[in-house]
Formats: sequence, structure tokens, C-alpha cells
Amino acid sequence: MVIFKKYDLMHVIAKITERGDNFLFAKDALANLPVRTFLKNRKGWKLPYVDIPMAVKYLKEEGIKVEYSEEISKQLSDIKEWREEQLKIKHIYNNIKSDKKYFKNILKEMDVLKIKLFPFQAVGSYFAYNAHGSVIGDMVGLGKTPMALAVAEKRMLNKETNFNLIICPSTLKHNWKDEIEKFTKSNYAIVDGSKAQRKKIYKQSYKYRYVIMNYDLLLHDIDFIEQFILERDYDINLIIDEIQYINNPGAKRSKYTKQIADYALFTLGLSATLIENKVTDVFSSFQAIDISVFGDRNNYRNFTKNYCNVDWFGNVSGYKNPKMMRRRMSPYIIRRLREE
Repeated sequence: MVIFKKYDLMHVIAKITERGDNFLFAKDALANLPVRTFLKNRKGWKLPYVDIPMAVKYLKEEGIKVEYSEEISKQLSDIKEWREEQLKIKHIYNNIKSDKKYFKNILKEMDVLKIKLFPFQAVGSYFAYNAHGSVIGDMVGLGKTPMALAVAEKRMLNKETNFNLIICPSTLKHNWKDEIEKFTKSNYAIVDGSKAQRKKIYKQSYKYRYVIMNYDLLLHDIDFIEQFILERDYDINLIIDEIQYINNPGAKRSKYTKQIADYALFTLGLSATLIENKVTDVFSSFQAIDISVFGDRNNYRNFTKNYCNVDWFGNVSGYKNPKMMRRRMSPYIIRRLREE
């Protein structure tokens, strides 16, 4: 029996419908499309990227029907409930000061480090822990690193994951080392040195709870990462520090980071400046966080159509529908300023 997993179907919705939260439309589309590809990394099935007119034409020519439509319908319903739950959780965080009992429970839940988090840090880490993919976008100096470590330790404590891969700028690798030593009892490895030395670290990655690497190494070591991390039976929690580094969808480091994210059970992005220059920056980043928010790279034209004003030459000249964009990103991002 073909079983669709929840997040595979989220990919399907983003790729097939391009209709935002219109799940009924997605349901109709899925009922008439053939199953094509088995995803080893997600242990489930996905459908190819096609638009609806092409799908209808293809079906008429080939006479293909999809079986297990009841299973598809059920899991589409699960996705809708999941999105509603995410919005509900975000609403609670936005109003957390008015619920002291709930706040105390959060402090207790996230008390998993050697040093206790500040209350606002506990809230941020609890938000990220409850999301399959999320971004902690707090301002610089508010402690995004210990929040991410609290999430990682909580997931390992609950046996949801058994391995953490941290991708960060090279200048921050030793900062992560210091923070892991300060806040946790877990062991770690920093990927560094010659190609032979790096290969040895990847090969022995099963010995460590955390492996820390920088973006530039993705360009040289993706084969090692695939062989010794992605193809092993790890339950990966992926932490992408300074996630704005993958804002360029055409860059190889963006491509390889998203490839790793496809294998991860959970993805957590950290950034004080998610949008550096233009609104289109978030399109690439969210492919790693949750591809169902704005779709994959084939959906870029639709993204710019929905949120950007484009001139005769195809260049972005302005922006539109900011409330719609905010609503779509809202369940995945928590951001606090210093004055808060």
C-alpha cells in the first residue's frame, strides 16, 4: 500500500496547486495525478511537478487513475489541522504574558541544559521545538544559539532525533563549540583540516551528537556528507545558522543545504536578518524550512507574481500583499527585539 507522509504531501501541495491554503483544490488535484517517485530520505511517495492543465491533458491521454484516494484525503485533512495547530501555538506565544500557568510549564519543559535559559529564551526554544521547521529570528545578542541547543537536547531526550548537524559561517564554528561545552554534556566534532581529515570526521560521525561544519565545505564535501551522514540511518535535526546565507537560490551552498534539509526530520534556521535586501530573499530560505510555504524553485515565478511588482524587464520594482506573506510565514517564525 502506498502511504503518503504528512510532509511529503505538503511538498505536493506546494508543487501541484500553487494555491496557498486551498486544500480542497489540492485534494482534487491529487485525486487525478499518478504516483511517480519514491523518496528514500522521507520514506514516502511524492508526485512530479506539473501544473493542472498539463495533468488533465496527461490523464486524458494515458487514462491514469490514482488509488488510495481515501488515504490521500485523510492525510490532506491532517495537514490542514497541522497548519491550524501551528497558528494556534503562535497565537499562544504572542499572548503568553497573560497565561502564567502555561508560561511555567514552558520553563519546566525546556529545562534541559546545564544552565537555565532566560524566560524569553525558553519561549523561543519551545516554539521551535513544536515545529517541524522554524526560524528563530531574534535580534543579535539574545541567545539564539542556546535556544537552538535546548531544542536539540529536548529532541534527543525524547528520542525524536539522535544526531544534530550544524551548518554555519566558518567564523562561528568555534562559537558553537564553546556554547555546546557550556550548555550541554553532549560530544561534538568540528569538520576542519585536510580532505582526508574531514573524511575521517564524516566517517566517524556516528560517535558524535553534534557535527559542526561551515557553508563553504558543502561545495567540497557533499559526497562525503551523502555517504557518511545522509545515507546512514540517522534521525537528523538540522540547524542552519545565519540562514540568510542560502538566500540566493542559484548558489551551490543553497542547493546543498536544501538537499540536506530534505533528509532531516527537523530543520531550525537562525537569523537576525532573514530579509537582508529584498523580499525575495525568503523564498530560498523557506525551501529548507518548509517547502510548502512558498513552493520549490519551479514556483519562483508564481511567488514574484503574488508578492512583487515587476517592470517590463522582469526586475522587481516593488512589493505587494505583505499581509498575505506575513500570514504564510507567521507560524514558522518567532522574532523578538532587545527592548522587548
